[in-house]
Amino acid sequence: MDCVFCKIIHRELPSETLLETDKVIVILDINPINDGHALVIPKTHCENFWAVGAEFYSEILQAIHRASQAICKVTQCTDFNILQNNGACAGQDVFHVHFHIIPRHENDGVKFGFKPKKYKKDRMATLGEDIRLQLNRDSHAY
Repeated sequence: MDCVFCKIIHRELPSETLLETDKVIVILDINPINDGHALVIPKTHCENFWAVGAEFYSEILQAIHRASQAICKVTQCTDFNILQNNGACAGQDVFHVHFHIIPRHENDGVKFGFKPKKYKKDRMATLGEDIRLQLNRDSHAY
C-alpha cells in the first residue's frame, strides 16, 4: 500500500511516535502548524471518517485526550484545536483518516479562514427538520 500513514504504522517510514495502542498511533506532524502539532491515526486504513469502525471511536478520543494534555503541558499552552479534514474539498491531503491536535498560543498568527454565513429566512428550521428526518431513517438501518 502506498499510504504514508500505513507505512509509518508498519515501521516502513520513521516517525516521532508519542503514544501507541493496539488500535491507534499518535505521531508528531512533520509539517507542524505549531510545535507539538500531532496526528492521531487509527492503525487500520480508513480513507475517511465514515469508514472508521465503531470499535475505534473510544480509542481515538482517549488518545486525543491523553496526547493533548501532554502536548499542552510540554508546549506550555492552555488552548488547542482538534481538527479532522474529511475529503479533498475539506483539505484532506492524506487519505487515511487522521485527527490533528494543534497547540495554540495567544498571537501565534494561525488563522483558519472560516467565515461564518447567515441562514436565509426559515432555512435553518427546514434544514434542521430534514436532517432530523434523515437521522431517523438512518437509525432504522442499524
